[in-house]
Amino acid sequence: MAIAVDYKRLALVPGTSGTWEGKPTSAFRTTLQRRLESELHARSLSLPHGYQSMECAARQGALERAMRSMLHRKQVWVGHSEGGARILHALRDPSIASRLQAVVLVSPAYALWCSGSVDVDAALETLRLHSVRVLLLDTETGFGGQEQRYAWPSTRGKLTAAIFSNPLWQQKTVVGAHHSLRRGYADTAVEAVTTWARALAVQDTRT
Repeated sequence: MAIAVDYKRLALVPGTSGTWEGKPTSAFRTTLQRRLESELHARSLSLPHGYQSMECAARQGALERAMRSMLHRKQVWVGHSEGGARILHALRDPSIASRLQAVVLVSPAYALWCSGSVDVDAALETLRLHSVRVLLLDTETGFGGQEQRYAWPSTRGKLTAAIFSNPLWQQKTVVGAHHSLRRGYADTAVEAVTTWARALAVQDTRT
């Protein structure tokens, strides 16, 4: 049953492709979108006509403008892979962090397509400053997972180390899962994200 709160605050943030489902379509993202839309009224970003034909730099600007345009008081952002990197990149701006209640980073990347590494130090500073809650849902293998050959050791290390120093931040790992959350792991990840988001919604009704 859906919780009766104004959860247009919960937004699904894609990577540079501009589509939350991804290409090829991700079972995890599709299932998560359905759950969060039905239970917590989540919504996806609305991108301008012709986005898919834009050059990379123009796409980056359009994505950031779309994220800003849907900012809402105490908003929750959810991102997987490059979508997670997109959230971390946006958090360099304190004016964005000040309006967020929480972010969910699912096996995040630490670089943006054609734009380079994200500034994790700046993101962590604004997250702390504005008491934004964080859920880092990690995977074990593949690009963005815990395998050292795929990881960004310095940026990833800063984020995971910071998680343990802040009571508002939490890390969970989908044991055995690949970065793409396929082969039966999608449901586990969807349940973890949905349960955490529902708990935030319940807290809202009590404050």
